[in-house]
Order: sequence, then structure tokens, then C-alpha cells
Amino acid sequence: MLGSLALNGGTIPTMSPLPGSPAIGGGSSASNSTAFDGSCSALDERLFVRGGSGPCTIGAIEPLGVFATSYLIPAAGGAGGTVTPVIHGAAFLPGSTVVLRQSGQADVVPTSTTVAPDTHSIAVGLDLTNAAAGPYDVIVTPPTGAPSTLTAGFTVQSAAVPVINTDIIGNSGIRPGRTAIFSLIYGNSGNADAYLVPVVLSLPGTMSYTLNGKVLPPPPTTGQAIKDFSTVPMLITPLPTATSGVNNVSILIPVIPAGSSAELQFSLYLAPNSSHGDTFSLIANPGSPYATGANGTIDPVALSNLVAAARSYAETNLGVAISAQTLAKMTTYAGTQFAQEIALGKQALGATALGQPVFFSDAQLQIDVAAYGAKLQSTASATVPPLRPQPNPELLTSVDLERGLMKFTGYKHGFGPHPPSWEGYAYFGQGGGTSNNSWTVSECREAAGYSVSGNECVPDGRTCTYGDCKVHPISFPVSIDPNEKDGPSGVGSANYTLATTTFPYQVEFENEATATGAAQTVTVTDPIDTSKFDLSTFSLGAITFGAYSLNPPVGLTSYAGAVDLRPTQNVLVAVTANLDKSSGIATWTFTSLDPNTMQLTGDPNAGFLPPDTNPPVGIGRVAFNVKPLAAAPDGQICNTANIVFDLNAAIATKPYCNNKDTTPPNSQVAALSATQPSPTFTVFWSGTDTGSGVARYTIYVAQDGGPFTAWMTATTATSGAYTGISGHSYSFYSIATDLLGNIEAAKTHAEATTLIATPVATLSPSSVAFGSVAPGSHASATVTLTSTGLAPLIVSGFVLSDTANFTLSSACPAALNQGQSCAATVTFAPSASASLTTATTATLSLASNAGNAPAPVLFSGFAGTQSAANVWVVNGNQTLSQLAGSTLNTFSGGGSGIAIDHAGNVWSGNLGGSAVTEFSSTGTVLGSFIGGGISSPVAIAIDGLGVVWIANANGTVSTLTNTGAPANATPVATAGNLAPASLTIDAAGSLWIANTANNTVTEVVGEAAPIVAPTVTAVTNNTLGTEP
Repeated sequence: MLGSLALNGGTIPTMSPLPGSPAIGGGSSASNSTAFDGSCSALDERLFVRGGSGPCTIGAIEPLGVFATSYLIPAAGGAGGTVTPVIHGAAFLPGSTVVLRQSGQADVVPTSTTVAPDTHSIAVGLDLTNAAAGPYDVIVTPPTGAPSTLTAGFTVQSAAVPVINTDIIGNSGIRPGRTAIFSLIYGNSGNADAYLVPVVLSLPGTMSYTLNGKVLPPPPTTGQAIKDFSTVPMLITPLPTATSGVNNVSILIPVIPAGSSAELQFSLYLAPNSSHGDTFSLIANPGSPYATGANGTIDPVALSNLVAAARSYAETNLGVAISAQTLAKMTTYAGTQFAQEIALGKQALGATALGQPVFFSDAQLQIDVAAYGAKLQSTASATVPPLRPQPNPELLTSVDLERGLMKFTGYKHGFGPHPPSWEGYAYFGQGGGTSNNSWTVSECREAAGYSVSGNECVPDGRTCTYGDCKVHPISFPVSIDPNEKDGPSGVGSANYTLATTTFPYQVEFENEATATGAAQTVTVTDPIDTSKFDLSTFSLGAITFGAYSLNPPVGLTSYAGAVDLRPTQNVLVAVTANLDKSSGIATWTFTSLDPNTMQLTGDPNAGFLPPDTNPPVGIGRVAFNVKPLAAAPDGQICNTANIVFDLNAAIATKPYCNNKDTTPPNSQVAALSATQPSPTFTVFWSGTDTGSGVARYTIYVAQDGGPFTAWMTATTATSGAYTGISGHSYSFYSIATDLLGNIEAAKTHAEATTLIATPVATLSPSSVAFGSVAPGSHASATVTLTSTGLAPLIVSGFVLSDTANFTLSSACPAALNQGQSCAATVTFAPSASASLTTATTATLSLASNAGNAPAPVLFSGFAGTQSAANVWVVNGNQTLSQLAGSTLNTFSGGGSGIAIDHAGNVWSGNLGGSAVTEFSSTGTVLGSFIGGGISSPVAIAIDGLGVVWIANANGTVSTLTNTGAPANATPVATAGNLAPASLTIDAAGSLWIANTANNTVTEVVGEAAPIVAPTVTAVTNNTLGTEP
């Protein structure tokens, strides 16, 4: 009773037993999972391992089981993004359809649906751009029959955020002359698919490497200049030279589904002449995705950065200058390539979710774009110049990590030139030695996330600017255990990890090269501590041996698969994996079967794992992921495995241990003195951590009890100079973050407070103009020194810049408290050589402990020559009279206001006109001056610098220099309605104008140069002037 010939979930047409067939369950009563006997083969004709706990079915295929939908991984996705969950269940046949349904909302129909060959899972692509938040029923409908509904099986969350994480697992040692295999573990713990994720693998430059995954060249595109990418490098700077010591291998992952974890295996070969005992580090460093949103929309900044770097490569390496027109075409071309890589990733998305990823190289893509531009810029028939074996150091060095391609200009090893360009730069440490591509000790200490260790600059831990980077140390031992357990990379020698971290474990087993035969069966058991691990998070990982790999779908806790080794060997390899959740024991079995009998091969020379004479032919691995229990206390978490080859005794691996660290660090700002004598003072802080160690601090400050704001953010320093303002108080506290990202609890109160009690000095006035002083005479002015700060002002003295014409006397004590003042007197006694027309100046400076630096006081004066006995009078008939002793002299001109300058010359306005006349001390007319808005001058005054000020009848004020030129092209505007009768200038430089029309006096503050004594005095209706 068999059905028609069909694929039945496999790749080989078979006939399935019909319901009621006696073949169903007609095999031995022995469990299929524990024994193989003559009634049933271990594999059916689809090469599926027969599973189940009851009797097997005799014949071609084992029935698919009862159609059912069990669960989804992930079971949530962010609105506005895409996600590719895997639906787990049984009897999923090709042609099955899936829909997500929420009452009152439009159905979410997958953009892609991929049924796994074993019929136990379906990968669906979901576009949640327009999906409403909330739970959805998951409805799976087979090609025939009723649907299966998983109620509220998937939830749409409010925001879509991918979170990228990486790790490297593999042996901690490698033998010279041998090949070792490592796994780049990458995943996305967010709720949205991530597109075009760059990852840089930093590998030792002294080792040759091979990427064992499916790394594709840039997609074929119209106009593509490079047809064969086999010689195009995947490396970014620095180059693998003796001085750089590192290969930075660029990998571009087109799609990382939300909630998924996958791996890329790579091999390292160590030369036989390598020194034993050296140590190296392997680093996996992810960057931010180049595309965002539901459909993988290309980030324009990332695209621009790629094209800019490609242009630089074309011009530097290919010798072709790129025009703006060609650059625009390169941008279109690069966008097409990005989109094609995403499309290829989406095309393989179902397979990716089921463990079959593909990869690209962003370094190759950049060179692809550069060659395309070079070909366009030349001629249609021109050939692209030969590519260099390695990229020029300009490759990928001028772009931004966060929004474009990676940025590296030097690696952190030893100490030398080349400061850091990116704090998340992949560190490669080689024991001992120095390098020309390095940092100085001070540069290392100043770099965020790095510290000095011996003669190396090493990362503190997580220094990536996006996602998570991991460092995997390896060494060159004399001999190594061929069976090894490896797990998540942690921080420090204790391997500290977060509780939220998914632990990727791998068990490696090897049939040593000295073995005399191939292993036919291998059983790996791994007891997982149920008191420390959450078995609900368990997921099987890759299963490999030799060059073969099986990839269970994400989230599976049991799996069965097979590998056909023909024609190399007449062997089929049955592989099973299962987690017993009651005991916590995970078990993997590898069985070499005779294809004719489907029983354990009877050929003593046959077996799936030969002696490892040509690695990795004799090496096998199994992997799984699991998370620690969130409620488990901090402390050591260890895991070990047991390996059985054929009928030999079990071999236990060394335990692989991590330390769970969820405890945040503690930090404290050191106490400050109650007061600070200077506005700039040093703040100290420190921290402790019982786990991974303190990585960085954020220091907060508040002024005068106000809100706290961040002063220093994510700093590795433990002190800093803060500059405040005298008279204000400042409070500080610190928040520490450890190397795993645990953050100290928030604080609300200050840990240290201080008051800036800086001595502050003021000098008043700021300037003094003595005016005209005849040689042999003198004039004095007082300068007041006041202490306005909170701390005592220590007065060391005053410094006078000119002691030939000025003298100083001071009554200031050695110290002044706040609010106290003292005086210093400066006397101007011009020498015989002092100028009559150019001001003689001096400055008075204060020497003290003042936190501020008060500006020096400026003194100025002129040497005068006129006798003080002469009296000048303005007459109403537009004449001037001079009383020189007993002689009265009368001169024509003037008649409206009068003033005498420092040289003894007399200035008077022409009443009703628009000019001012200057007379000598003997009455000779020296000049008549116009301009500057002079109009019917009424009154005249001269300030301390000899500037002539004229009050006009129209209410404006004009100015002339002491040579008669207008000091300003237009009159000085004044406030109020002026009707000037007289004008004078006080010691502070203010103009005072007497108004006859409204009986007021107007003050114009600070317009003129101050004078020591007034040179003009108002008398009745006229004005008299005398020399000072």
C-alpha cells in the first residue's frame, strides 16, 4: 500500500506508505534512536535518519509524523523592519503557506516561504512595514488538508532594532606546520533583520588563512570591469607586512536574520619554523549595517563613503583621475551592487535561516567600483590597469566606521608613531617586539578603551562603536590535546561574561595522525548544568567533520541528518543530535553506514573520520548555543564534554569556564577641599569592580546646587582639570561602567563639593587723562584697588611702566580681605623732553595672587607751555579778549564758546557759522576748521586726549582732533532735546551740556577721554577758560 512517486520532502523520488499500510510501525520494537537491526535501515531512501521512540516503518521512507506547528524563533519582530523567523513543527510539505493574523488588522503575508528538506521547519520572510503592534496568530496551511494555528505565536513590537554580536571559538593553541580551524560566530539578538553588515577578521599576518564559507564575488553587473575576482584582495589596511603583522579580512554579510546565530569557519596555517610559545590574538569586529529599514534601504552616507574610497583607490592605485560625471555613475553602480548583494541575501534568506549563509567582501566591492570608474573614465575599449596584489594603504582609510566602510590607519602593537584613528580598532598583539606602525605610551593612555600592558597597548574589553567585538587568544604549544572544548570569549583571564550573553560552545574531536584506522562511530555527550543554564534557550549549531558540514535550523534541540561520502568512501554517515531537557545532556552521534545494508559498515578500513594526516580531514566539531539563567548568581560557569571513538573509553575535554558577571562596578569622586584658590582645580576619582574590571567613567558636575550634567563622558582617565567661576560652588559624582557594559547605579547626591574662593582684584578707574601739565608742574590721580573675591588678596606691589614722567606712591597693605580697598597715587610730572602734541602714557599693573588678571590702568598727559596768568574772554561782538597781566589784547574771530588745549592754544566757534577757529597763545589765528557736522557752534570743551568737542545749536555734538581734522564724519547723537549754552567734560569722560531753553543739564556718559580737572567753567551768558 504505497502512494505515487513523489519527493516527499526529500530530493529523491520515493513512495510513501499509505495510511493503514502494515509497513507502518512494522519494524522491530527497538527504538529507532537507540538501535539498528535488520528490519529497518538507519536511513530511509531520502537519506533521512529514522527517528522516533517506537517501531520503525519498513520500506522506502519513514512517515512524516503528525502535521503540527510548535513554535517560532524568533517569536517577535519590530514594526517597520523585516524579520525571518523559523517555524518549527512537523510534516511541513513543499507548497505549504503561512499567514500572520490579528483581529481587525490586515494579514501579514510572508514575502518568502522556504520549507526545510526534513519537513520539520519553515523559514518565512516577514515585512512588518505596515504591521500593527501586538500578538498575531500563525496559521500554516499544507498543500492539502486543514491548517494548523499557533495562537499568539508571533508578536510585532513597536520598534525595529538589529543588534549585532560576534565571537570567535576554536582551539586555544595551534601547532607549527599544521592547519587549525576556527569559527566566526555572528548573530543578531535584535528584533529586525540586519542588512549588509561589515565584519573585520583581524588575523595574524604570519599565518596563511582560508575562509571556508561561501564567499561570493561582487555580483555580475553591466559594465563590470573585473571578470575574475580570484586575485582581488579581501584585505583592508594595514597590509600584511613584517611591520604590520596583521591581516584585516573584510567580510560583508548580506543578511543576518533577527534572533539568528550562524558561523563562518576559517582555517589558519602556521609555518613549521614558527617559534614555540608565541601568542597571538584573533579579533572579530562588526560595524553598523550599511542598509536599514524593512527592505534594506541603502544608507546614503555608507554609499557615499564607499564611492569616495573607490575614487581614491582608482586615482591612487589605477592611476585614473575620476571626473564628477564619472563619480555620479560610480554612485549608481555602487548602489546597484549593494542592492544586488541584499537581493542575493534575501534570495538565500530561507536557507540562511536554516543555516546556509553566503558572504561578500566590502574590500572587493570597493575595488569593483573603482575599476568600473577607471574603465568609464578611460575609453570603452580601454583595459583596467593590473591590480596590485594588495590594496594601497589608502584603501578604506578615509571613511567613517559608523555609517560607511571600516577605517583603519595603524594597529595597536608596541609603541611608536601613528596615533589612533578609531577607538574600536582591531587590536593584534604579538608577544614582545616593537613596531613602526604603533602608538606612543601617552597616546595609548589617552585613547578611549585602551591601556598600557607591558610594552603593548591593549584593549580594555568591548571597544567597538557598534555591536560587539571579541578577542580570541591563541598560542603555539609544543603539543595540544586533540579533543577540546571551546566557548564564549570573555574579559580577562577569568573569562568574565554577561548573563544576557548567548554562550556559543564547540566540541572538537580529532582522530590523531598516528591512528591506525578511521573512526566509524563517534559519540559526543555534553552535560549542561541545569542550575546555571536556561535550557529553553538551547539551539543546536553547526555539525562538521572533515570538509563536510550540517547546519541544523535555528532553535532546534534535536536533529537528524546524513552525509554521503561516495565515491571517496562507500559510506553514508548518519548524524543525530538531541538535548534531553530533563537531564540537561546533549548528545551527538556519528555512524558510518554501509549504503547497501544501511547498517554499520563491516569494512574495517572504512569510517567517516580518517587519521588526521592532512588537517582537517580527521577533525570533527559539534556546536550549540545556550544562555545562562538570569536568576543564577554571579560566579564560575563551566562546561565539559565526553567523546567516545568506536568502542574506546570516553575522553573528557578540559572544562571551559566563564565567570558570570552582572554586578556593576562602584566608583567615587575623591573629597575636595572646602575652597579652591584657583578657578581651575583637579578632580580625582577611582573605581572598583569585583568582576571584569572598570572600563570607563562618566563624571557629572552641578553648579551651585543645580542639575547635574555630564562633564567627562566614557573616559578612562582617573583625574581631570575642571575650570569654574570664582564665587560659585561645584559638586561632582561618578558613574562607572565595567568591561562588560555593566553600569553603576544612578546617583542623586554629590560625592565631592567645593567652592572656588579665588582672590579677585579690581582696579578703578581703568584710565586717567591728565590733560596738559607744564614741565615743572605736576598732576596726581588716585587708583583704588578692591578685593572682591572670597579669598584674601595678597598684594605684592604695583608696576609703573614709565618712571621718567610718572611717579607712584601706595598705601596698600600686604593683604586685603573681601570688600577691603586701598589706594595708589600716580603723579604726572612731565620731563623737559615730554611732547606737547603726543600724549605721554604709562600703565600701572598689579602684582598679586588674584585669580583674575585685572587690566593695567592707563595714564596719559601732555606737556603744557602757557602761563597760567593769562585770562581769555569771549565778547558779544565776535571778538576774543586776552588779559595778560595788566595788558588787554583783543582779537577778531571766535565769539561763541572758548576752550584752551594742552598746548595753550585757544579754540572758539564762529557764532552763526559752521567753523571753529584755533588761536595761538598770542592771538594769532592758526586755522579755521569745518566738517564733522559743525553748525552754529555754541560751546566748546577739550578732553584729556586733546579732542575738541563742539556743542551745536541744532542739538548735536561735533568733534575735531587737536590738528583740526574731524574726528568723526557725522555729529555724535545725544539723548533728549538739547538747547546748549555751555559744555564741559568731567573726570570720568562724560559730557555735561547746560540747556537754556528748558533749564536742564544733559549728561552723555563716557563719550570723551577722562580729564583730571575741568578746563571750562560756565559764567553767566559767556564762557571763560583757564589753563589747569
